[in-house]
Amino acid sequence: MNQKKLDRVLKLHQLWLDGDAKGERANLSYSNLRGSNLSGSNLRDSNLRGSDLSYSDLRGSNLSYSDLRGSNLSHSDLRGSNLSEATYAHCRGNNTTIKTIHCDTYDIAYTDAVMQIGCERYKIADWWKFTDAQIRAMDGRTALDWWKVWSPILRKIIKYSPAENNG
Repeated sequence: MNQKKLDRVLKLHQLWLDGDAKGERANLSYSNLRGSNLSGSNLRDSNLRGSDLSYSDLRGSNLSYSDLRGSNLSHSDLRGSNLSEATYAHCRGNNTTIKTIHCDTYDIAYTDAVMQIGCERYKIADWWKFTDAQIRAMDGRTALDWWKVWSPILRKIIKYSPAENNG
């Protein structure tokens, strides 16, 4: 996607965020945005599912409530970006702000505060407090069996390879 078209999508998205009937929600799903300059952009609640954002400048952008599922964020600069409530299942993180790993059945993505396992997204501290019944309720018996094996490993991974604070 060229910069001119991207600028138009961002302008219409801002109008949509402002409640203007002429605006529309940014749908950049499956777009090639590799190397784009999106620094300072307001992409709140945008659809970036499956898009290639590798090597992009996203510094200071608002990605809150955005759909980043399956997107590629490798080598992107997310410093100062707002990632609150963004969905990033199956994405490829930038290995700094969003780290991603695959453990047997589930893809895991985590930031300094939140971990998403499959489609379940909670604060990291909350994951460690869940009871067996709560884990089982998420995805049945297989989830609990998986959790019993992988939770101690995930604790160590996050302890020794934490995601950077994005603030």
